[in-house]
Amino acid sequence: MRTLWFLLLALNASAETFTTHNTRIPVPATPGSTNTLELDATVYIPDLVPAPAPVILVLHGFGSDKNYSKTVLLAEDFAAEGYVVVAPSLRGFGTSDGKVTLAGPNEVNDLVSIITGLQTGSVGDVSAPVTTASKFGVTGISYGGGLTWQIGRAH
Repeated sequence: MRTLWFLLLALNASAETFTTHNTRIPVPATPGSTNTLELDATVYIPDLVPAPAPVILVLHGFGSDKNYSKTVLLAEDFAAEGYVVVAPSLRGFGTSDGKVTLAGPNEVNDLVSIITGLQTGSVGDVSAPVTTASKFGVTGISYGGGLTWQIGRAH
């Protein structure tokens, strides 16, 4: 029993902690437009991670939002491993503005806008240890997984 307790203590000691921030991220209403809409997002920032931190966008499934339990679980796991995580409610879902066009050019442009914006060191009103030297990834569940393929194909 004592060995198990020490093992659990060691595992807990190695896990990184992180903070979460809710924000609204402005994105172009359509690619190239000066009109904007806002996506509701949660940003997970690992404590004490230096710049340039790696980044991953975690995308929810269709009919869900950033608070979907599996999205939150993935985001927390990545943040605990030292990744800055952005989990947006995609356009038309949750409290995000806009209408869904089923992984169309608007949604792909939203992801590109988030990644481009993050390279300046902030997303929405949240500062992050991210630079142009940061590595970026995108993953998702169901509909979010489809968007992952779309951004990979387009960019």
